[in-house]
Amino acid sequence: FGLSDPFCAISVGKSERHKTQVMRRSLNPEWNEEFVYNVEEGARELKIVLYDWSVTKEEDFIGQVVFSVDSLQQTPFIDDWFRLKSIDGSAEVKGEVK
Repeated sequence: FGLSDPFCAISVGKSERHKTQVMRRSLNPEWNEEFVYNVEEGARELKIVLYDWSVTKEEDFIGQVVFSVDSLQQTPFIDDWFRLKSIDGSAEVKGEVK
């Protein structure tokens, strides 16, 4: 009780989206997965959205982190923790990603 089945949906721009594996019954998941993207011209952000997977209903939104493509081109590897934000990005929600 109280555990999630989290997974991430990662997208760059509007054309490519990848999903991580679902980590069953975990509040501290570690994915260690890599994805390669062809960044389309005009793509402005990389978005990592966390969901709680469910077999019986639609996935529940947990939180998201958004990075500008420009900042990632300047610093492609960032070893830091980032607070999750609400769906509109205006408020922090519970949780962090690294």
